[in-house]
Amino acid sequence: MGFYVTAASGLIFFLEITWAITLFVQICVRNDESLCSCCWSTVLALTRGWRRALFYLPLSCTLAWKPHSLLLSYVAAGLLAVLSLLHIATSALDGRGPCQMSNTTDSVGESLLNTRPENYDRFEEVLVTEVLDDGVSGPTGRVGDSDGEI
Repeated sequence: MGFYVTAASGLIFFLEITWAITLFVQICVRNDESLCSCCWSTVLALTRGWRRALFYLPLSCTLAWKPHSLLLSYVAAGLLAVLSLLHIATSALDGRGPCQMSNTTDSVGESLLNTRPENYDRFEEVLVTEVLDDGVSGPTGRVGDSDGEI
């Protein structure tokens, strides 16, 4: 029984820190079409929202049914039940809200890192246009006046 509880607690830990893993993947892998990014998007799609409750509720019932002579098992079971109900409630509220955008990935990662490529692209375009403008106003390689006029 001890091994199963340890494995279940490891899985709960993994499911609850997916937002941090999402940030790490987005920082390290900048290409959205890479294999790592596609695999992580699949993991997020499978474990997002109410789907976590499918794991949390049975584990909560198991902890309450067989406490294994630990009094804190009842506390853990209650907290897991509350956590699963919160995941179900947030999923229901996210799907119902008219002002919510449809999220395909974890919303924390999107809100923190989504604006970076846009700012970087605009910065790149400004540099390219400034360089082109400076090159046009200078001498073009033809023989002309000292002012740069032809």
